[in-house]
Amino acid sequence: MKEGIINYAVYEDENEYIGVADATMPDLKRITTEIQGSGINGILNSPIKGNFEAMETTLNFKAPSKEQSALFEGRKHRLTFMSAIQDRELTTGEVKVKAHKIVMDVFPNTQSLGKVATASTSDASGTYSVSYFAQYFDGVKTDEIDLLNFICMINGKDELADVRRALGK
Repeated sequence: MKEGIINYAVYEDENEYIGVADATMPDLKRITTEIQGSGINGILNSPIKGNFEAMETTLNFKAPSKEQSALFEGRKHRLTFMSAIQDRELTTGEVKVKAHKIVMDVFPNTQSLGKVATASTSDASGTYSVSYFAQYFDGVKTDEIDLLNFICMINGKDELADVRRALGK
């Protein structure tokens, strides 16, 4: 039984970011097309194989920092989120730690420096467009979406292999 995240760390390349309060992961939302017509008694939103709407992630900071400013540099940034997940074995009650990793290539969209007030956090934040997303559980890659290289692997299955073949790629 998954009980929650014990702690996490954020990295850009090999550098750990200290002071990231929390991160909101992107929503993975498939592009759909509306199907209706003869023989269909309604409307079906049918997902287009391997295609996704724009993905975005948000990082929240306790205070403005050089690290936050550097993430606003107008280039691709490789972010890695490493989490330790608490997992309880139901039959024995034993707690186990499972590794969870998300890797994203991001481009900066917005940077908010938040507010300035005595004895408080600034609630600074940044939002970033995501062009690459990969997810790992205990070191095994389960999902990979690479919008720029025509890759869509979900639960270890390559959804675009036959599409690439049909396109001669």
